[in-house]
Amino acid sequence: MSHQPQQCPNFREHFALIYIDRKGNLRHEVSASIFDSAQSILSPQVTEAFLKAVAEPRTNSFPEPPDSQLEPFTASLASNVPRTPEKRAIQREIRRARTEEQGWNAGTAISPTPAQIHVTAQLPVNQRDLLRRYYEKVFQNLQQANCRVISKIYIRLAEPRRQAQYPYNGRKSVEGKMQQFNPEETKPPWWPLGVTHREPDHLPKSERFALLIHILCELRISHGITARKLKNAERLVQHQITPNERLQLLDELYWVREEEEKFLDAVTGRLHI
Repeated sequence: MSHQPQQCPNFREHFALIYIDRKGNLRHEVSASIFDSAQSILSPQVTEAFLKAVAEPRTNSFPEPPDSQLEPFTASLASNVPRTPEKRAIQREIRRARTEEQGWNAGTAISPTPAQIHVTAQLPVNQRDLLRRYYEKVFQNLQQANCRVISKIYIRLAEPRRQAQYPYNGRKSVEGKMQQFNPEETKPPWWPLGVTHREPDHLPKSERFALLIHILCELRISHGITARKLKNAERLVQHQITPNERLQLLDELYWVREEEEKFLDAVTGRLHI
């Protein structure tokens, strides 16, 4: 009696997957609950073992479920991140191997490095707290020097006349006379609670993250701040982001936030433009 593999539902609370999609691309997916451990779980050694296994001649094949079976309102992280030359080379090798009846020869197997592994996590865009943790993780991985640059351009977009109307040092002209106020009294009304009103360069890391996430997520209705506008503004300082690969993290963050905005607009009946 032949033993048929058990077909699993598309989503579990905790999962880690390695698969080859219809286009022959090597893909890794993990649940959001284990996203931080993805690189260690889906290691190069595990990936190499998988590639060797799928290269063996197969007598049975099982169709992939149609896209319509996927759970709605999910954002797959890293789906729009540009592919590196190394990754494209791996994908070409996989496609070539799949067209050969006998699979790969032993000498053609590739062991990807951690930087070459493509990891995605399914994020339900209706889970606000989970998305906020993801945004914070992205900003943490950007490094603080980059976050300082980005926070300034975010603030400039949210408050173009901040320097005159809401000075960090509290010195403000009132009826033609310069007066000294407590800096907390000259912060803009939208400034997040728990974040000191001072130059972003001098904020603690936790407060800087809170400020970035607040502008990203909480000023859409009051100030018209969207992921698309932030992305366009960020282009002005892209040359200051180092290393350049960090821009991929930002691109992914904006894409996820746009998916969340679409969901929010669908809930409230707003037109997403």
